[in-house]
Amino acid sequence: MARAVPGANPFGPLYMLASVLSIGLCIAILVIVNQYLWEYFYYYLSGSSSYYYNSWSTCYMQEPGSSGNLCYYSWAAAGVGLFFALWIFFMQLCSGRNRHIPVCEVVACLLGLCWWIAAATTATVYGKNADSWAADNIASTNSQNQQYAVQLQDKEGYRTSVWAMGWANVGIFALTTLLSLFDCCTARKNPPPVAEAYPQGAYVSSQPPPYQPAYQAPYYAAGPPPGAYAAPPGAYAAPPTGYPPAGAPAPAGYPPAN
Repeated sequence: MARAVPGANPFGPLYMLASVLSIGLCIAILVIVNQYLWEYFYYYLSGSSSYYYNSWSTCYMQEPGSSGNLCYYSWAAAGVGLFFALWIFFMQLCSGRNRHIPVCEVVACLLGLCWWIAAATTATVYGKNADSWAADNIASTNSQNQQYAVQLQDKEGYRTSVWAMGWANVGIFALTTLLSLFDCCTARKNPPPVAEAYPQGAYVSSQPPPYQPAYQAPYYAAGPPPGAYAAPPGAYAAPPTGYPPAGAPAPAGYPPAN
C-alpha cells in the first residue's frame, strides 16, 4: 500500500507546469489531426423512391495501403495522454501542503512515459513511410498515385508536427519520472519520525492540556489514581531526592488511600 509522506511535494510546481504543457500538446495533436490530416467525405444519391448514402475517410498520416488507421490511433494516443497529464495535475492539487504519495506519482509518470514512447514511435515510423512514398510517386505516371503523392507532400509539415509533439511529451514525462523516482527514493531513505510510545507500566495523566508535570506521576505508590490510564513502564524517573520538601504539605491525593 502506498504511504503518504508528510509535507508538500518538493517538485510539485514542476509537475503542474509539465502537466499543463502536456495538456496543451495533446489538444494541439487532436486539432491538427482532425482539421488537416483526416478528411471525411460523404454524399447522397437519390433514386426514384429512396436516398442512398455513401462515405469514406482519408488519413494523410500514412501511405496508401497501410494497415489500420493512424488518425484513429493518434486521437486515442492524445486522449489517453491527456488523462495522464490531468492525473498528475490533480494529484498535486489534492495532496496539498500536508502530504503527498511518491509511489502514486511514480506510477502515473512511468505509465505516461511508456504510452508516449509507443505513440511517438508509431507516428514517426508511419510519417516517415508516408514521406518516402510521396517522394517516390510525385512523378508517377499513374495519375491517381501522383495526385495522392501531392496531397501527402502538402500535409508533410502537419505529420511532422504530430510526431514531434509526441516526442515532446516523451521528454516531459521522462523528466517527471526522474523527479518522482528521486522523491520516492529520498522519502524511503528518510522515513517520517514515529511517535514515541510510553514504556509499559507507566501512568499518564488523563487531564486535558496542559497536562500534569511529569514529576507528579511517579509518586503514585499503589497503582494509578482515578482519571489516569495505563501506559508502558519506565516513562517516569524516580522522584528527586528531598521531595517533598521538609515542612511542605504533601500533594493532594498523596499518598493514595488503600
